[in-house]
Amino acid sequence: MWSMVPDIDLINSLLANQDPNWVSITFRGIGEMEDQRAIGNVNPAMSWIDLSQEADQWGMRRAYVNLVATPNDRKLWAAMDKAALDLATALAKSPANIEYWNAPNRQWQAAPLQPDANGRGFWQDFLGTTHHEAGPLFMGTPGTSITDTNGKFHGRSNAYAVGPAVFPTLGSANPSLTALSLARRSAQAIVSAATPSATTGFVSLSLAPTDWQMVKLFNSPASMIHYGSVMETVGWYRLYWYVKEQFTNFILSVDWRISRREENSGVYIRIPAPSVPNALQEADAKGHEVQIDQRGFDSVTNTEGHPLKVTGAIYDLQVPSASTQVQIGAWNNYLIEANGPRIRVTLNGQLVNDYQSSRQQAGYIALQAHDFLSRTQFRNLQIKKLP
Repeated sequence: MWSMVPDIDLINSLLANQDPNWVSITFRGIGEMEDQRAIGNVNPAMSWIDLSQEADQWGMRRAYVNLVATPNDRKLWAAMDKAALDLATALAKSPANIEYWNAPNRQWQAAPLQPDANGRGFWQDFLGTTHHEAGPLFMGTPGTSITDTNGKFHGRSNAYAVGPAVFPTLGSANPSLTALSLARRSAQAIVSAATPSATTGFVSLSLAPTDWQMVKLFNSPASMIHYGSVMETVGWYRLYWYVKEQFTNFILSVDWRISRREENSGVYIRIPAPSVPNALQEADAKGHEVQIDQRGFDSVTNTEGHPLKVTGAIYDLQVPSASTQVQIGAWNNYLIEANGPRIRVTLNGQLVNDYQSSRQQAGYIALQAHDFLSRTQFRNLQIKKLP
């Protein structure tokens, strides 16, 4: 970490005081201060962040950070100091193998300096020299926080905060990964809020893992990764059943995209339950798959261009009525209407299939994963029930 974000003062100090017969080691601990967050809190005896009267070059008031160590913070600090010294002693194995740096006198000595009358060790940084703040715009429920769990300000329709400012607690000394994860979640929330439902009356399918069930082919590795509101197929052949509810007459809207022309997937409708024997075969025999495959690959002849296996086809039942080639990497939308025996498929606003089916007219919805090279993504699964 220091090679990327060097602490120049400390490195220079180590180099300047390096004895050729010894190895200099710095033990550094960073602890989390006690939670004192509150809305509108400016008690000088507590830690808080507020706006100062000082303005920057654009006339905006600068932030002011007030840090006050509580008695519990001091106890933790002392415990961390002891732990560092105990670790140094354990590594040395013998008092003859260890010396301690006396910074005020700039010399090495046999024993560490003792804490002062206030219990503070000379080796401790002052408050504010190194800190990662958390919580000035902390997330939570309305009335007890500033933002919701996506970073959106309460009472505002389109204003978000991202990064450590929304943390209710810090959790680690360098919370970069947490900040990036929350920023990604905020971005997904913004995109979802800006994506309207396909039509009035649509409701979103649940993305809770308990509402979906994976059925694999043999014992092949398979999974469906959830990236917030986006699901991505991973592994070998299987179906991902939406088991929360069966549907009869409906319109299903689903966004999908592929990352390469060779990907193969599909959206299944009106299929039997995943618990029936030979569930994967029964899904193909009794249900309907709206195909996703730009090649129209036929695994029997190992050739491309099979019209019943290309994107927009109702697999092995009816070919699409128009071109269904799409841009690789772009999001596409399927609007699949199942009403009685009639199944209509609309791709990106264009009707590409209109089929009269003799198969069962009720069942489950599922998403297909086909092979290791096919990592198809799905999002915005919405459904509107029809009479």
